[in-house]
Amino acid sequence: MMRIKIVIAFLAVVFLAPVFVDAANSSQNSQDARRLTPGTLIEREIVGNETHAYFITLAADQFIRISVSQREVDVAVLVFGIDGQPYAQSNRPMVGMEQVAFVTNVAGDYRLEVRSPKKDSGRGSYLLRIEELREARPQDHTRLAAGKAMAEGNKLRSQRKAESLRNAIAKYEEAIPLYQAADDLEGQANALEMIARLHVSLGEIQKALEWFNKGLPIAQSLPDRLLEGAILSGLGEIHSTLGNPHKALEHFDRALKINVERKDQLNECLSLNSIGVVCLSMGEYQKAL
Repeated sequence: MMRIKIVIAFLAVVFLAPVFVDAANSSQNSQDARRLTPGTLIEREIVGNETHAYFITLAADQFIRISVSQREVDVAVLVFGIDGQPYAQSNRPMVGMEQVAFVTNVAGDYRLEVRSPKKDSGRGSYLLRIEELREARPQDHTRLAAGKAMAEGNKLRSQRKAESLRNAIAKYEEAIPLYQAADDLEGQANALEMIARLHVSLGEIQKALEWFNKGLPIAQSLPDRLLEGAILSGLGEIHSTLGNPHKALEHFDRALKINVERKDQLNECLSLNSIGVVCLSMGEYQKAL
């Protein structure tokens, strides 16, 4: 029974679909837009239902990658072209790193919005910066094709039906060779992690274990250890479900150290909760406290 409780908790926290924001138009509730320039790190607080807007002046045929590191709040990142139409977006189903990457087709001012779409979200903060800005290369278009497949998979996942989840897995699988062709390790690790999570949602635990194990060494090679911690937590949940509490604790402990190192308080709390539940299932009540 205890293993069932921890799996349900994990599903509720991690597998819930992201909140999809209306990207049809630029938000009318955003604060006055700020200018975003290369080499500038922006740290700001944000609350639920709030939008922060930025302008980026770009030339034609440029590749740009922007990161938003979320702290104790889940945000969505949207980019609008010079015509005001949606151009790119990112909304991962967990607190951590959001990234948008795109190639410009014309020169001008592009608008970026950081939104906290959940009205009941508390106060949190984020770090925003331009990670990469250069002339576009052929492999950039391959990377964007992979991102498109991932976005389609995210929309399918949000429907929360078995058929749509399997179709989402197919989209994530479609993205993997594209990320490989573009030498994008983070994209590969993200796709592998999402496939594993959906197999858990479908009750296919052994398949989930295989996909998590495929993604772990790639995630471990990345400078940001967010995905590594997420995959280790997933492996902990898998081993708990399979009745291997000692292996579960090993993975949860490793995830906890990463979350502490990253100063990720939300995922640190989730790791501690998972460790406590496993200890309770083993009758180690003092450790659970």
